[in-house]
Amino acid sequence: SMKEANLEVVSINRAKDNLCIGDQQTYTVVVRNNGPSSVTGAGFRFTASPEFTITSASVNDGTIGTITGSQYDAVIDLNNAEVLTFTITGTISAIPATGNLDVKASILRPADVNDPDATNPDAAPPTDPDAECNSAPSGPLCNNIKTDETPVNVVNISVGNGSATEGSGGTRTISFPVTLVEANPGCAVSVDYAITHISTSADDFLTLVSGTITIPAGQTTGNISIPLNTDSLIEYNETFTLTISNPTIGGVITGATATGT
Repeated sequence: SMKEANLEVVSINRAKDNLCIGDQQTYTVVVRNNGPSSVTGAGFRFTASPEFTITSASVNDGTIGTITGSQYDAVIDLNNAEVLTFTITGTISAIPATGNLDVKASILRPADVNDPDATNPDAAPPTDPDAECNSAPSGPLCNNIKTDETPVNVVNISVGNGSATEGSGGTRTISFPVTLVEANPGCAVSVDYAITHISTSADDFLTLVSGTITIPAGQTTGNISIPLNTDSLIEYNETFTLTISNPTIGGVITGATATGT
C-alpha cells in the first residue's frame, strides 16, 4: 500500500552574501519529513551553476552521497518528523551567465510514497523533482524545492595618468590613480604594476619600479606612488608608461596603461 509523507526542503542558508571568482561558498540545507509515514529511499539533490565545483558534502546522519561537478545526490531515509542537515562546500571559478551563483535543493519521494505537496499522478516512478512539484494538486512552488542566489562580484579596473615636477634636491613622488568603476563588496582587488621607459631611464627613479596595489573591499580608489630622483639639470619633459596587470579575484582590467610625465 502507498505511504503518505509530506517531504520538505526547509531552508538553504549560505555562508557568504557576496562572492568573488575563486571564493569558497558553503551551504547548509535542511530537509524534513512532516509525516505521517516514515520514508526509505527518498532522493536528495543539490545543483549549482556549472561554474561552481562542489568539493565536499556531508549529512548529519552519516549518509554518503555522490558529487559530480556542480551536483550532489544522496539517497536518504527519514522517520516521521525527522530533520536532516546537509553541508555542501565548493568553489566558484568564473562568473555565471546570470551574474549570480544559483543553487537548487530538492527532495523526491520514493515510488511507494504519496507526497501531498508533490506527487505526479501518472503511474511512472518519480524521477524529476520539478515534474512532481509542478503537478496537480499542489501546482508550482511546492515545499520540496528551494532555490538561492549569491551575487558574484567583478568590477572594472583602470589606471590614470600621473605627472610631477622633478625639481632639485631630496625626493619627489609621482602618483597614478587606480580606480574601480564601483566598489567590490565581496573582496579586495589587487593588481601588479611596472613601468616601461620612454625617455626616462633607471637613474630617474630611486628604486626598481614594480609592485602590487590592493584596493580593499568596499572601496573604489587607490594610488600608485613612485619615488623620483631629483637633479639640478634643466631637462625637457620625460615620459614613461605604467602598466597594470594580473588582477586578483573580483577585478577585470579595462584601462591597463597610463603615462607618467
